[in-house]
Amino acid sequence: MRFFLSGPRIGFIRPGVIFSAPCWRPSSVSNTAGGYVYVISGAHGLCKIGISGDPDARIATLRTSSPYALDLAYVTPAQDAFTVEQEAHQMLSRFRANGEWFGVTPMVAIRAVQEAAQRTGDSLTHGDMRRDLWPKWLTKNVGYLVWMGIGLMYVVWFVRQVLTSP
Repeated sequence: MRFFLSGPRIGFIRPGVIFSAPCWRPSSVSNTAGGYVYVISGAHGLCKIGISGDPDARIATLRTSSPYALDLAYVTPAQDAFTVEQEAHQMLSRFRANGEWFGVTPMVAIRAVQEAAQRTGDSLTHGDMRRDLWPKWLTKNVGYLVWMGIGLMYVVWFVRQVLTSP
């Protein structure tokens, strides 16, 4: 049974409140069932540790509502994903920025998930690094950096030749 209490009309909007019995939509991962534990890293420097039945759909949903670029850094199946997630959140609680977002690097968040699984007795045998954890500027400019290194080695060789010549 639903009850609707409304207020005065403001323009074309009539504000109100609906009181009803809770209609819960089943979650993709229940507290007792298996699922996936994931780590999402963002361009804002935060990482999210969460659970989902479909991590790819979850990252797609988050990307549409985030002004920052988000990458799925790690995903792994877990026998009790909820417990592993809660333990990882507890381990990183002092770095919590907001909700499930933490001010840590992706590697720290991944290690927290792995450690949480070990503490809870869950075996994460199929962990999947979803992206290279090097900074994006480094992966985009690796060729440039190689040439810079070669150039630097040449400069060092040249300076040594000049300094050691009679």
